[in-house]
Amino acid sequence: MNPDICKTKYPIILIHGIAWKDMKIAEYWFKIPEYLRERGATVFVTNQDAWNSHTERAKQLAIEIGDFIYKQKCDKVNLVCHSQGSLDARWLIEKLDMKNKDGIQIPAKQLIASYTSIAGVHRGSKIADIIIDHLPKPIRPKLVKGLNKVAASILHDKNPNAWEAVKELGTQYMNETFNKECPIVDDSNNGYKDNIYYQSYMTRIRTGIFFSFCPADRFIFPTWLIMKHLDGENDGVVSTISAKFGKFRGVKAGIPFGPGICHFAQINQFVGLVCFFNPRKWIAEIISDLKSLGF
Repeated sequence: MNPDICKTKYPIILIHGIAWKDMKIAEYWFKIPEYLRERGATVFVTNQDAWNSHTERAKQLAIEIGDFIYKQKCDKVNLVCHSQGSLDARWLIEKLDMKNKDGIQIPAKQLIASYTSIAGVHRGSKIADIIIDHLPKPIRPKLVKGLNKVAASILHDKNPNAWEAVKELGTQYMNETFNKECPIVDDSNNGYKDNIYYQSYMTRIRTGIFFSFCPADRFIFPTWLIMKHLDGENDGVVSTISAKFGKFRGVKAGIPFGPGICHFAQINQFVGLVCFFNPRKWIAEIISDLKSLGF
């Protein structure tokens, strides 16, 4: 093992997606932070609300990351985001200020060296559309209230808003509202915009998932079938089309004829029970690549 393979110039900030965050009972990025630290990375894991709007989550990120920068006295950081976390980070960069190493509030974009999106919901998710359009209105209030209670009591969310979190992942909201406020970054300038390097990664599920016994694969199998019909290649939650942002680094599918790599496997879930793929090694390769690029 090379102890410095992930020793980037700037610290790594891991930003979680919807529904869960780092808890003592189960991490979001399961066993990934320590794996990166063993290979030289300085890593900070965010703890913004699991169930809330991207605007509220981004405000929480601004405080968390700003405090980290001030304490570490670092000039900039590298953001590595999963799923909805990619939207929180985009809002942070475009709209908010953050504390620098001297404790002065400045535009957040001045403190970001690079932005990496893993299965980001940049153009919305068809699964979110189905929930928004077809969840029966009579049961919606009770279901949302129950989710908010769980988020507050178990996940310790400050002010959970489950319905807003789901609604903002819909394709209509993303394309007609969010992406007008925070425009999509393409690869026309090799992923660079405002002196920030933007890149994105994606995985997909193969038909071999039919024969997989991994818990995450069995859980996500139905949504993969639906997504495949509605939006093509996907990881069970997000389509490849939706995930492209900045310099697109391609789609990983694991071993030939295997089940592929689902949305949960990207972050080593459920609790490391992942078939034919090493998520920790994959994330370390992404970080190592950032190092080679000078970040």
